Amino acid sequence: IPEDAIVVGTTAVFRFQKRLDKWMEIMHAAIDKNPNIYGIVIGAGVLEDEIKAKHKGLNLESKVFFAGLQSQVKPYYEAMDIFMMCSSFEGLPIALLEAMSMNCAIVSTNAGGIKEVLRHEIDGLMVDVDDWKELSASIVELVENSAKMSHLQSKARSRVENSFSLGAMVQELETLYLTHKK
Repeated sequence: IPEDAIVVGTTAVFRFQKRLDKWMEIMHAAIDKNPNIYGIVIGAGVLEDEIKAKHKGLNLESKVFFAGLQSQVKPYYEAMDIFMMCSSFEGLPIALLEAMSMNCAIVSTNAGGIKEVLRHEIDGLMVDVDDWKELSASIVELVENSAKMSHLQSKARSRVENSFSLGAMVQELETLYLTHKK
């Protein structure tokens, strides 16, 4: 990956709800608009052969790289400018919180618990689950507007610190207990 590339990444178990086949299509469309976009996929799972076949079919071998299953993901998040999720459903996505804590700009579908974490145009960009193809335009928008990308990277980090850090969650739990104490 060239030093000046914009790196889009994801961390996921290769399951159908993660829609990594769609992730590859989104990347293909974004790279068509800007060849300085590269990708990293961290993870593994039952659909790995299918995802890698899609990757090859879209001729992404020189643009999107598989890191496999990793126990230390921090260096990969540090390499990412943008973290993309295109899931059809989610609980509370820990990988999304990790990426936000590492100053990644976020583009995502609004599946399930993602809406609890990410606020559109405040600390990331979201599209409806069925409008997943629009994520390529969101990526290109950030690549072409470095000030907006930088702003969303900073806001993503702030959101995690203020609402999802251990300290924030303990404080919220204590407040809940104290207000419901009889």
